[in-house]
Amino acid sequence: MANDDELKKRVDTFEATDAKPGQAHRQTLDHTPELKARAEQAIAPTGADRALHDKVRSGVAQAEQALGKDWDDTSERLTASLTLLARQSGFSERDQLSVGFNRPTAALQGGELAFVYRDGATASPDPYANRAHMTTSEAIARPAQETYQQLQAYTAQQQATQAQTQAQSPQVPTR
Repeated sequence: MANDDELKKRVDTFEATDAKPGQAHRQTLDHTPELKARAEQAIAPTGADRALHDKVRSGVAQAEQALGKDWDDTSERLTASLTLLARQSGFSERDQLSVGFNRPTAALQGGELAFVYRDGATASPDPYANRAHMTTSEAIARPAQETYQQLQAYTAQQQATQAQTQAQSPQVPTR
C-alpha cells in the first residue's frame, strides 16, 4: 500500500508529463484503483463536512454548467473555499444550499463575487444570515487541499468548543 508521500510523488510525476494538463493524472489513476481511492480520500472532507461539501459541490457544478464551464481544478478550489465559508457562516449539512455569482453592476463585473446561500425549512428568518459571499479570485487562489485542511481544523475547533461548553453547563436532574 502506498503511503501519502509516495502517492504525492506519483501524482506529481503524472502531472509532469507532456500530456494535456491533468490528462495523464486521470488516465493513470483510472488504471490504479488504490491510488485513485487514496487520492480522493486525501482531498475530500469527511463526516458532516463531507455532506456539506457535497451540497456545495453540486451547487458549484450547476452554477458553472449554467455558464457553459466544464469542471476543473478551479471548480474544486471554489468548492473548497465555499464549503469553508458556509461552515464558518453557520451553515450545516441539513441546509438546502445553492451557489451563484453576482450579476454585473456599475461597481463589479459579473462573477467577481461567489455566493453560497440557504433556503428551505432550515433557513434563518434573518435573510442576511442565509447568505455568505467572497471574491471569486480569493476563492480560487488557494489549493483545495489547503482549504480542506483549514476546514478540518475549524470543525475540530468548533467540536472542542461545543464539548467544553457542554461539560461546563450544569446538569439538570431528570425525574
